Amino acid sequence: FETATGTKMFVRQGTQQTPTEAGAILLRQAERLEVEAIRLASLSAQQEPVLSARVRLTTTPIIAQAIIAPALPALYASAPHIRMQLTCTNQNLSFARWETDLAVRMSRPTDGSLYVRKLADLPSAVYERAGPMTADVRWLALPAVYRDLPPAKYVYDQLNNEQPYFECDDANILRQAAAAGLGRAVLGCYDADHDKSLKRVTDTIYTREAWLLIHPDMRDMPVIRATSDWLIETFAALGDAPKPS
Repeated sequence: FETATGTKMFVRQGTQQTPTEAGAILLRQAERLEVEAIRLASLSAQQEPVLSARVRLTTTPIIAQAIIAPALPALYASAPHIRMQLTCTNQNLSFARWETDLAVRMSRPTDGSLYVRKLADLPSAVYERAGPMTADVRWLALPAVYRDLPPAKYVYDQLNNEQPYFECDDANILRQAAAAGLGRAVLGCYDADHDKSLKRVTDTIYTREAWLLIHPDMRDMPVIRATSDWLIETFAALGDAPKPS
């Protein structure tokens, strides 16, 4: 390419290639072309018979486990030809790079280019094992690096600068540890209320908003509409679920 254009694109520095100013401009253009190629491929893949295409959904592991997975049979019953790819991660996959079609996230989106809809307010409370517990209150928490997040902040406020009895960055592990009798943890009521090995020991201490995000170019596709309608119904049903006595 350098020979054809007569323009130097890269400078070798040891074993590495560093782009020149012209090379950097070319790389930016190539990245735009790559994004557009991915967009066209994704749109093309969706132009199949109604409700027969693949749909990619991303959300957090705990939401996937507690809310999404149990509701999947209802989606497949209404649209049996859908093929879902569910990515469970706490990272925000990129809509701009077409890494996902829909997302359920636990904070209000700031990207104005996406279609967004609030799904639900999800409450959390403190839980411990349903059976006998020790007199000492032992706290299970997210690591201190997450102490600005609501579940961690509540626990660290209770500890008065002491260390938690157990720390883990996985909410599902904290739930299992609490159910095993290790101590108390702040857990999502949508998950912990249905675990008979746990009991709630406080009222709701905070709520987090669940938001649906959809790539604007795909919002009107039948497979996306079917999936988004199912998500809306699934989260709406959480408010109708009977509370444990």
